[in-house]
Amino acid sequence: MASWAIIQNASYILLIQRSRQTTRADQWCFPGGGIKKSETPEQACIREALEETQLAIKIVDTVAKIRDDYYFLCKLENPLQSVILKPNECQNYVWVNPTHLIDLGIIMNLKVVVPLLRSIGYDVHLSNELERYIA
Repeated sequence: MASWAIIQNASYILLIQRSRQTTRADQWCFPGGGIKKSETPEQACIREALEETQLAIKIVDTVAKIRDDYYFLCKLENPLQSVILKPNECQNYVWVNPTHLIDLGIIMNLKVVVPLLRSIGYDVHLSNELERYIA
């Protein structure tokens, strides 16, 4: 079970690039990770975002539960916060307009990420080939 933070700042969302020391190295994803036995999915989302990025966030809405993964729409507690990555887990980050999501490279769980972003109002542009892949 995992919780993922779709963190919005204006019309951008935060994606982190996984470290080469982790599984799925170099892939881009939302901040997030495993849910501990003692916490709720919401608590895990907030904790994981803080651990990976040093950002204090608040959950705005539950976007989806897909299999054992929870996805939450989040906002920054303070929009002037700076991202500070946890080096052994994350190597890079970007605030991206989801229209240009695919320009980043490999997106972890693309088949899940694109429909989630579209469900909360983002226009994600994909090639016809990728549209068929996620369908």
